[in-house]
Amino acid sequence: MRLSASLPSPGTASLSAAAAAAAACITVREETLAQFLSVVERTYLPNPYHNSTHAADVLITSQQLLRGSGFGQTLTPLEILSLAVSCVVHDVGHPGTSNAFQ
Repeated sequence: MRLSASLPSPGTASLSAAAAAAAACITVREETLAQFLSVVERTYLPNPYHNSTHAADVLITSQQLLRGSGFGQTLTPLEILSLAVSCVVHDVGHPGTSNAFQ
């Protein structure tokens, strides 16, 4: 499933591929996933670290840890999808500064 064709930035392309792999365990329409990821990406603020590329990195890393450790085999499809969504949205709206500067 290639979702990146409908999503503009490199961060979303990475996010799309990783989220598509994570969502493969349940039935999610490609258009629904693409729309969700597009909204998530637009919600991320333009800062150098806490952005959609970072979200894609966190998602891919979590999936690799699940696979490499074998822990993913103990989770239900809903738990795996919940982890994937959490990774994708964990820094939405992050201003890019630490608490001391907010």
